[in-house]
Amino acid sequence: MYGLKQASRAWYDKLKDMMTSFGWTASDANPAFSGGRQEQLELKQQLGNMVEIKDLGVASYYLAMEVQQRSDKLLLTQQKYISEILERFLVP
Repeated sequence: MYGLKQASRAWYDKLKDMMTSFGWTASDANPAFSGGRQEQLELKQQLGNMVEIKDLGVASYYLAMEVQQRSDKLLLTQQKYISEILERFLVP
């Protein structure tokens, strides 16, 4: 179990090292990458040159949350997750 707990930290460190190696830096206010479309394409290309990556497109379901993109907003809900939990425990 110990090795598995450290895997996400190791991946974070590797990703951070890769991004800083080609000049990207995290904001102190918000460490998430939120660049424009051109910057996102450039980042994907640079990462793809260092490790094998696969673009799965726009997220629709992530970590038990439904993701809906609406103009300039994201709507996150857990309606599907809640329904699945209720079905699992309420239906004999």
